[in-house]
Amino acid sequence: MNEYNLDTTIAALSSGNQRVPIGIIRISGTLSLHIMKRIFDPLAKELVSERTAIHGWFKNPKTGEKIDEGILVYYKAPKSYTREHMLELFTHGNPIIMNEILALCIHEGARIAQPGEFTYRAFINGRIDLVQAEALNELINADSIYHAKAALRNLEGKFSEHLNNIKNELLTLIAHGEAEIDFAETDDIESSGNFVQPIHAIKVQLKKFIAMHKEKRYLSGGYTIAIVGKANAGKSSLFNILLNKNRAIITEIAGTTRDYITEKILIENFPVTLIDTAGMRTARNKIEKIGIERTIEIVNKTDGVILLFDGSKRWDNQDEQICAGWKNKALMAVINKHDLPQKLRVEKVSGIVTGLNIPLIQTSLVTNYGTDKVELCLREKIKTILAMYSEDDILINVRQYSIMRKCLKELEKTERALHKGISLEYIMLGLNEARKQLDQLTGMTCADDILGIIFSKFCIGK
Repeated sequence: MNEYNLDTTIAALSSGNQRVPIGIIRISGTLSLHIMKRIFDPLAKELVSERTAIHGWFKNPKTGEKIDEGILVYYKAPKSYTREHMLELFTHGNPIIMNEILALCIHEGARIAQPGEFTYRAFINGRIDLVQAEALNELINADSIYHAKAALRNLEGKFSEHLNNIKNELLTLIAHGEAEIDFAETDDIESSGNFVQPIHAIKVQLKKFIAMHKEKRYLSGGYTIAIVGKANAGKSSLFNILLNKNRAIITEIAGTTRDYITEKILIENFPVTLIDTAGMRTARNKIEKIGIERTIEIVNKTDGVILLFDGSKRWDNQDEQICAGWKNKALMAVINKHDLPQKLRVEKVSGIVTGLNIPLIQTSLVTNYGTDKVELCLREKIKTILAMYSEDDILINVRQYSIMRKCLKELEKTERALHKGISLEYIMLGLNEARKQLDQLTGMTCADDILGIIFSKFCIGK
């Protein structure tokens, strides 16, 4: 990570390069005090004190020209976000003014910070671990209060505390094992006895968090719902009604939607991504074929589907294929076009619905008949999901989940070796490998390229 040179002083617009009520410029590094003395003139002409908001003028040090009136706060190392000397400059939020002041900072020896570089320095300097750093980015980008609360718990160190406890249990086992190997031929140490039970206890803890990732994954990603059905069944009409706006093009021509369309809405203050898909039928051309293939691919990745049927047409192989492909993800079955003469036997659909234990709703998307029932069904589904969450939930991202799986795999392999009576030296190798995986979780042994990927996802100025 050569771009994250810790020997330099960094500066950035933390409030972004757009018009805002108050602009914020952050500076971190050894030149912070030098920059402060050069570009800031306190109104009271007093010595700038630590962690105190000082009112004054930002000025050009060469000409003495005033650039803006504002506030400066100085944080003396190590009592700062980065554990370095830091400045926070509060200016009027005009990008012209903010960039002029930032340019003065650069002229006085700072450089523009890379994305996430302030948090990277906080991590490298031991203020936070990698789990907490990731939680900070989750908190900034959270799109629901549930996501934000879970991220805040990780930022407070709740998950890190669990991980450190597991690691300490591993270290205790490793210490006993190594002592047993060193003193195997003497009476200086009592045998550590059975390793199976302690390893099993650690596995139980890991499995709990691995399961939590699967069960609580909606916390960070929201819930995705695809509307699926054959061509011209009314998918785009339902999509627009649920969005309460005309997002998808609607015509009487089958196959209007050639590709899937996604939009986010809030249901019960929880983010839901709706997906309008291409109609399922025998493709008439190459473009439509690609659209249908994409539909199949995207629907396979969704959390739930709305099965939409055309009540004005008889049941056919396409309806059969739709049910066979996604009935296990079905949230509801909707028979549309209730305003037209009905050719689809309700009994046919209700037989499928009974087996799936999902509601069957008849609608006319032209007259809005039954749409309130669809919306109610979605709200009830989201309420069910939200009821699963508690204040103790831990947010586990894909990277953390993957590493925990590797750690669990090492312990399972070690446990099998114990049952087979394999030497204690081999057992120690497995336990140490599991410990290394935990160190990667918190960032103690994380490779630079992995750190680069993680911190590059942060915004500049954070």
